[in-house]
Amino acid sequence: MRLILSPHNFGRYSLQGKPTLIGSVEVPDAAFGDFWKRTASAFAGEPAVYGFSLMNEPHDMNGAWSRAAQVGLDAIRSIEPQRLVLVPGDHWTGAWSWKRFNDHFSVHDGSGRVIYEAHQYFDPDRSGLYRQSYDQSSAYPDIGTDLVRPFAQWLEERNARGILAEFGAPNDDTRWLEVIERLLPRLEHERIPWIYWAGGPRWGNYPLSAEPRDGVDAPVMKILTKYGSI
Repeated sequence: MRLILSPHNFGRYSLQGKPTLIGSVEVPDAAFGDFWKRTASAFAGEPAVYGFSLMNEPHDMNGAWSRAAQVGLDAIRSIEPQRLVLVPGDHWTGAWSWKRFNDHFSVHDGSGRVIYEAHQYFDPDRSGLYRQSYDQSSAYPDIGTDLVRPFAQWLEERNARGILAEFGAPNDDTRWLEVIERLLPRLEHERIPWIYWAGGPRWGNYPLSAEPRDGVDAPVMKILTKYGSI
């Protein structure tokens, strides 16, 4: 097993219990750089770490994310010149909205060891909470492929590397699983690796879980194991 380390702070840092935006006066970009310099130093040369992801799902960053991401990347590079770094976009790093919110986003890295990171769920608000059924969501078999297309096109236009680092669908409706069945070969064609959300015993009865229950694989595993990823 190899790990990707990622702070799940959504582009914020808690000060006196209040989430405070990175890039603000209270939490300057330098503080974000300091975090990553310390983290990179702590795990320097560690073979179990596949890479670093700069931030889980930054959102509503008011234009500050591009600058903060570059500072974080530069801090890592000062310690780990060749470590793989995943770079998410603003607006929850959604693949479907990538060209709307991240069309001009980029970081500069001479190592060529950067991968742009997107996430994608298939429910109406793209949150992955799946509050509505397949029918209520007006879903259809190729909705996953269609939602990921803006991100794939952006990567192709810039000759950039990307990864779909979160996606998932409920196991209790085979129609949702067909969405994944159609998406994965498309990602393979586009040379976009992927990571499924989620696995591990802590998820219990979580409908998106790929964890076995009572020794029986989750239905989604039959699909996931057909295709290679990172």
